Amino acid sequence: MRRPPDNHRPWQLGLVLGLAAVLRLPRVFLRWDEVAIAYAAYTEPAVQAVERLSPGELLGAWVGLHPPLHAALMAILETTWSAPLGWLLLSATMSMLTVAVVARAGGLLAALVVATSPLQLADAAEVNNYPLAVLAMAVLCAAARGPWLLFVAAVGLACWSHVLGMCAAAVLTLWRLVWPVGQGERTRVAAGALLVALPVAAGALHLVGQSSTFSQPELDLGEWWTMVSEAWGLVGVGLGLLTGFGLVWARGEARVVWAGLAVAYMLALLLGAAAPHQRPYLGLLGPPAALVLAATVHQLRLRRGTAARTVWLVVAMACLGRGGVGLAAELESARAVVADLSVPRGIDDAWAASRPGDTLWLVAPALQADDDKSDRSPVLWRLRPWWTMPRASLVGLQHDPIDYLWGHPRRVQARTLHTSTELSPRHFDAVAKAVLADGGRLFVVLYDHAPATELAGRVARVMRPYAASHRVHPRSSGLGDDHVWQVDGLAGSRDARP
Repeated sequence: MRRPPDNHRPWQLGLVLGLAAVLRLPRVFLRWDEVAIAYAAYTEPAVQAVERLSPGELLGAWVGLHPPLHAALMAILETTWSAPLGWLLLSATMSMLTVAVVARAGGLLAALVVATSPLQLADAAEVNNYPLAVLAMAVLCAAARGPWLLFVAAVGLACWSHVLGMCAAAVLTLWRLVWPVGQGERTRVAAGALLVALPVAAGALHLVGQSSTFSQPELDLGEWWTMVSEAWGLVGVGLGLLTGFGLVWARGEARVVWAGLAVAYMLALLLGAAAPHQRPYLGLLGPPAALVLAATVHQLRLRRGTAARTVWLVVAMACLGRGGVGLAAELESARAVVADLSVPRGIDDAWAASRPGDTLWLVAPALQADDDKSDRSPVLWRLRPWWTMPRASLVGLQHDPIDYLWGHPRRVQARTLHTSTELSPRHFDAVAKAVLADGGRLFVVLYDHAPATELAGRVARVMRPYAASHRVHPRSSGLGDDHVWQVDGLAGSRDARP
């Protein structure tokens, strides 16, 4: 599949990139929530490896099935500028680069498809490796016919970004090796690809040998298709059908990458390595699918003339339409967050009463799975994401930073912040003992908890042994009143609690 002629003007590409930026900025705003802090905590092994300048530890700093490249980039941010805004902008920048690379490889229409894709927008500011992995798929397609050194670098980026990226890189490398080129070229490609893949391939093989890798729920095709159709939307389904036609008809590197990803993804679903409800996997198919779609429309224009130009315009208008609908929904969500900031909440009291050296523990249940990326946190926006929030060490405690029951502690404005979905007595007692012994005070804020059965009662029982004042902020949102406890000391024995 040759790249369609680049007959668009620079200002047209500038408009597409500007649209991509406008659609992604609300994501940066809205994805500042408790989940962002939890995801950042998963990179702790990589942060420690970077701080100790230990490449060997870094190679083992996988996050689940995700190779360590994104974790390493996060670690560099953590050690240079530890503001959450940096985490969010890192992913948004990668998402923008994906649009630019796709434009370079496939032209204006391909870029417009990726710029407005709901799947790409949903993950555009996530604190995980998916924006990087999607960018790697775009680079892999763009470098497929390029100089061997550039191709090897693209293979390395794909392998170090995601396990599915390894599969796509392997398939495309085989495709590149059957090119009618000299033996020296084949040798350099094969040796280079093997060299950049080996460090993470060992980690991938280690995961294959672990039974926990294949512990996801069994594939339910009905559930899976419901997720896919909801993620794509009506426009996406139509574009998917046109892309499917191109996959049968067109030839080239984008189809090879798409096929490699699709087969690996379906095998992961069947083997239980991927869950049917996990939507971000589908986003990796976006760049090669957009390139196939653009090439298909280009071929139609060559063969059918004016009628096919109508197809180009329909696809472009459909993309612009879905981008506009998505932007309106995002702006409405952002408006709701901003409106909440003017309403007094429990965290406002706790923050105003706290002083440097104190600890705040925020407790809010996970009211929905994070797979659809639609949850919001007006409460956490009281703590500005451009404030630096380095990891906090707990005085006299050895704690697992990935264990959410410790609350992923961070230092914010000379205070220690914990965020968790539950308040574990064992974990809280250990932190409270250390804080009180050090002369600090501890504030517990419970919010947006009504749908979580008895969470308020469970938190109240955890607080029973402490000398603590309790205040309630009435709420009319249906998510329950805000509760604030200020802990000043120990009142009784934990063992005496009924």
